[in-house]
Amino acid sequence: MKNSLRKRYLFKLLANIVSALVSAIVMAIVPSALGPSAYGKFIFIQQFFSNTFGLLDFGTSITFYTKISRKPERKELILFYFMISMVILSIAILFTQGSYLFELDSYIFKEISQYYVYLGLFFGFFTWASSAYIRVFDAYLLT
Repeated sequence: MKNSLRKRYLFKLLANIVSALVSAIVMAIVPSALGPSAYGKFIFIQQFFSNTFGLLDFGTSITFYTKISRKPERKELILFYFMISMVILSIAILFTQGSYLFELDSYIFKEISQYYVYLGLFFGFFTWASSAYIRVFDAYLLT
């Protein structure tokens, strides 16, 4: 038991160190590569969709984590949460497409190309989904 706990702790610590290094490298390269204007748009889109997915989540990721932690043998929860994730992504896509359809994009995404908005949408989704599924690995004691 003690050895297993030590191994999991070291694995989690190593994962956090690698994540911090990658984040530091990205923060060192991205602003200078994009320039001030494009970097500001990148941060805006990133924050916008991060908040959007946080809102659309409605706490389901925490509920999912709690349920999977209590009964890890319930594999159907993973499929169910995958379906919820797809519904959340669909709602975000419909909202974004609706903003362009009803010409609200000039108010929401000022001077940002539709291509980059959709890239930001998928970046935000994958960021949100990766954090949710990292919690699944934590529930299964894999990290």
